[in-house]
Amino acid sequence: MKNKTENILAGMDIGNGYLKGTAVVSGSKDSIDIDYQSVASLAIDPVSFGIDPDNKTDVEEAVNDIFNCLDASFNTPLVSDRYRHIFGRQGIVHYPEGVRQFDVTLNRIGKAKDELSSILCLGTIAGIALKDYYTKNGELPSEDIDVTARIALALPIDEYIEEREAYPTKLYSCERHTVEIHNFNVRQNTININIKFEDVAVLAEGSAAQIAIVSNGAVFIQNLLNEAKQLNSVWEPITADDIIAGDSTVGIDIGEGTVNYTVFADGTFSPKLSYTFTKGYGSILDNAIASIKKETGARKHIYKNRKELINFLSKDVTGTKKLQREVADTKIAEQRKIFANEIAAHLSEVLSSVGSIDVIYVYGGGANAMRADLYQNLIPIVAASNPLAPILYMEKDYCRILNRDGLFSCALARSAA
Repeated sequence: MKNKTENILAGMDIGNGYLKGTAVVSGSKDSIDIDYQSVASLAIDPVSFGIDPDNKTDVEEAVNDIFNCLDASFNTPLVSDRYRHIFGRQGIVHYPEGVRQFDVTLNRIGKAKDELSSILCLGTIAGIALKDYYTKNGELPSEDIDVTARIALALPIDEYIEEREAYPTKLYSCERHTVEIHNFNVRQNTININIKFEDVAVLAEGSAAQIAIVSNGAVFIQNLLNEAKQLNSVWEPITADDIIAGDSTVGIDIGEGTVNYTVFADGTFSPKLSYTFTKGYGSILDNAIASIKKETGARKHIYKNRKELINFLSKDVTGTKKLQREVADTKIAEQRKIFANEIAAHLSEVLSSVGSIDVIYVYGGGANAMRADLYQNLIPIVAASNPLAPILYMEKDYCRILNRDGLFSCALARSAA
């Protein structure tokens, strides 16, 4: 039987904290949204039992949440071993010792050179192909699926400058990257997804987000502006049309590993004026973990990594864990105040080079958590550049997916060209 073939078009924001993406598959009416923690736990000696393909309930549950339970190995020069990796939440919970997460320390190797980038990219595309096949056919594939992929990705600004050509080249370097899915007890042992990259666009993190903001139109921007005016009446005369007409903007993209200050000058992205602060919200969590570890008695708790802490914070606490949560919240709050001052100080440095600007945008996965500590710190710094330049802080549910939307728009545009 001939292998099933699929064309996948996707925008994937592979963040230090979460991978957010949107994809469409040839012949499908609906898009697939992806949102899971950027984790693939190494499982050298996995204890797992594949799901019986005839157990429709369990199969559907796994397929529907595939990015949080994908069990995959890789046959590609981009991955140095053939060990199995457990993705997302299941990897964090069941294989905490093997968690592979992006390094957010000062000595990091960078996303472009980190093997985890390739693991997450290939695993995500394989998950998309599997979800789409099951949705269309109501059963698991009995043969390989051959995928041709056109994608848009992003890198931190400093890496974009150095790696924007080398990063896609490594994806093109192999005619076929195979992802072997182990989740199911299928006749052929694994479900194989063979991936070939036809087009890979690389943008600077934050630039895609600003494209998405403007493309949302005047009503969207006016709503953000109305909210901003409640905090600073000086911005009262400014309208959405003023913002859209502006050609000098700065976006503050707060991620888990970096803060990118994305500058548009004369309406175009300026790598020269833009800047990456190599510290992100993940540093707050790592510092909080170190501080909690120094506590004594019942206030002390050992978190293996920041992903474990994030997982704990995402749950409702029970009576026995209320003190643990209270200590974590207190330590994180202390670190947020320090981080807010650092973000504001670096913005001041960026604006000293840029000069007068029209608007500041704030977004990214860590933006909402930083809002209360950061917003008031930014106002006097921006006012020194241009008192009438508003600070537009993206809405809670949207700030973390702007890069995703901008990248997907880029992938669509390139496919139509």
